[in-house]
Amino acid sequence: MSMPTSREVALAQIDEFLAEFDDRESKGLGAEELIARGLAAIERAAPASVYSERARASLHQIDGRALRGVEQAARALRADLANGHVRPLEEIVRAAVFEDFLDMATELLDKGFNSPAAVVAGSVLEEHTRKLATRERIPVRDANNRPRSFDALATDLVKHGEVLETERKFLVALYGLRTAAAHGQHSAVVTEELTRMVPAIRDFMVRHPA
Repeated sequence: MSMPTSREVALAQIDEFLAEFDDRESKGLGAEELIARGLAAIERAAPASVYSERARASLHQIDGRALRGVEQAARALRADLANGHVRPLEEIVRAAVFEDFLDMATELLDKGFNSPAAVVAGSVLEEHTRKLATRERIPVRDANNRPRSFDALATDLVKHGEVLETERKFLVALYGLRTAAAHGQHSAVVTEELTRMVPAIRDFMVRHPA
């Protein structure tokens, strides 16, 4: 059974608030309590965003209007999350961490440390691919609970229409540099190929956000 994605968790939390808002009279929920729950759901999904600003701006109204403002902000955020127009906080943080690792790989390459650069960049590619697979409900572990191979995940992403076959072959070739470096096959880690590796991974992550 796959774990829910950060987007699904955010949507579920907002849906929980909206359900409570719709049933507030039958459940006897007060405006103050619902406002707190709504703000919490919005802040967890999109802190310091236009949605949280809109919700907080409504707090200057009387309770009924304040609650309505929070509800409207939550519905707007939910719609944009569902349509992929907003990235949950976890995705933003992960992207920043991946970018830091890719910068590290570039620095290692500039200093002539080819194999460490390939391992770092390849690990980013692998983890991003696993996140894509999780989003597509593709198992990342086999029947024995062992991590599935990069090639197997990439093949399944092709079957799900997430990547093209030509793209899969290119990604497998990139990951092959990481495998060679990790197994001490340093002569196979060619500088010219490594120079293209980091920009190619960045491009892949931009075109296929997880």
